[in-house]
Amino acid sequence: MFKYFLLCLLSLSLFSCSVLKKRKALNSEVNNAGGIFISTDGEDDIYGPAAPIDHEEVVPTKREPLVSLVCPPGLLRAVSCLGVLKGMEREHKKVNMLVGVEFGALISALYSKYKKASVVEWHLFSLGQELKDEKARSKNWDKKIKKFILKHFEGSRLEQLGIPLILPLYSKQQEQVFYVKKGDVVTILNSHLVSDFPDKLNVFPPMELEFLSEEEMTNRGADIVVYIDVLGEKFNLKWHSGLIWGIYSGFISRSSLEKTGFSFVIKPATESIAIDDAGKIVELINLGEKIYKTSSIELEQKLNLWKEENNP
Repeated sequence: MFKYFLLCLLSLSLFSCSVLKKRKALNSEVNNAGGIFISTDGEDDIYGPAAPIDHEEVVPTKREPLVSLVCPPGLLRAVSCLGVLKGMEREHKKVNMLVGVEFGALISALYSKYKKASVVEWHLFSLGQELKDEKARSKNWDKKIKKFILKHFEGSRLEQLGIPLILPLYSKQQEQVFYVKKGDVVTILNSHLVSDFPDKLNVFPPMELEFLSEEEMTNRGADIVVYIDVLGEKFNLKWHSGLIWGIYSGFISRSSLEKTGFSFVIKPATESIAIDDAGKIVELINLGEKIYKTSSIELEQKLNLWKEENNP
């Protein structure tokens, strides 16, 4: 009986070894033939082949257009840009790049950092409280601007902010505009906003729109460039009270705007805008948001057209 048991056990062992060798040989043949089964060459292989690999065709994702917003110089115009940003946030339209000049540079930098128009609005209100009793471009004005910039951007670099940011600077010596997208934010903003700072570096914010062009923005990755000019060619200040901002950057004419080649401009229907109080930040922002609503459908159409033309 015992001998019979040993004989059965030996036969079973020989049979198992034979099956294992055949299984490994079969897996090797399948792999060599380019099959979809993967051999592990391990003990677990005796339980059968591995699960088949899913060879689903990869469907290319549709790319959204990269939108660049250009915020113009002048405090009144720059502040009103926040209304446009608020409107775009409400419609979930993403801003992929910001370009700003002078106070437009400050608005752009703040939005690039905080990525929320309401947060930028709050910080601007605190700046307005600081500047309300100061004469525009005075030493105290510049001092408080410097303090504000340092508070929000000390140690920051353009290339590290949340949204890609370009702050153009005009070199008087080389007579050309440099589209600055890297460097210390504090130094660059001081060059745009502080009266005596540009003279030290011999660079200035390009106040004339002829220095800006849509081609320069598209060369840097933008698909659609949106220029914001919600105050139109000219605007009337009915009275000055509260925050006296002053107007010191000059008005932007339609002729200079046409030379830039911007294909989409958010602008008012009328050429003249009346502002009841030049010092009210909220009023300017609300005005920007209101005028954006009149342009939002056209902008949506432009975005959809780009998608149709550039996606398979």
